[in-house]
Amino acid sequence: MSQPGKRRLRNFLLDPRFQLKYASLIALTGGLVFGVMGGLFYSQVRVSSELTAIDETRVQPVAVPAANSDPSPNEGAPSGVVIEAEVIEPVGDAPPPVEPTPAEGGFEAELAAQLAEDDTKLMWTLVGSWVVLVLMLFVLGILVTHRIVGPLYVVDRNLARLMAGEPVRPRPLRRGDEFVALFERVAALGLRWETARTEEKALIEEAIDALRSKIAAAGDEPVEPAAVAGWVDEALAPLMELAASKG
Repeated sequence: MSQPGKRRLRNFLLDPRFQLKYASLIALTGGLVFGVMGGLFYSQVRVSSELTAIDETRVQPVAVPAANSDPSPNEGAPSGVVIEAEVIEPVGDAPPPVEPTPAEGGFEAELAAQLAEDDTKLMWTLVGSWVVLVLMLFVLGILVTHRIVGPLYVVDRNLARLMAGEPVRPRPLRRGDEFVALFERVAALGLRWETARTEEKALIEEAIDALRSKIAAAGDEPVEPAAVAGWVDEALAPLMELAASKG
């Protein structure tokens, strides 16, 4: 019974309270999950950037031979002759080696600034993605709830018409709507009820017409009460049979 149909934009919020409630829950749940995962991802990227900046700014000392160092005592000696040199211990405490520090505004500073800029861009990208995701989930929630609320709205309207004694005009659902089976049952109930009401109305009209014809045939002549009772029983016989079948 479900047939494709067109949806109008103004009809997507058939039940604003229900649809906005659950669309907001869907959007906030998805936004919360994305926010937590995005925050953890950004934190890891930020830590990696800081470690990279620290590694690049650390200067490793390079061993450079002294310019005035004495030549080896074995240099220039004949082959097979080994000259032992006396080891002289240095007098006093030697100063510790001084490691050079990177110059301010150099490559290391530029690298740190570039990493910070990239992290900022990543942060705004994650924030923008979060906003887009929440909006998309909210719109998706409206569309999904519309497929649920649409059939229920039609069913509720048909039931209200049945209770008011008005005829039901069932129409096909749109493609993708839910509760198709429920909609079809209510539509079938409406048609059955309408058919029964039409039959009952026809029987009542026939009974009235039969009584009127009997009375018109009698004219001005006096009629016995028993004869009138017989006319009524004869006219109402189809209605009595219908009532007995429904009882």
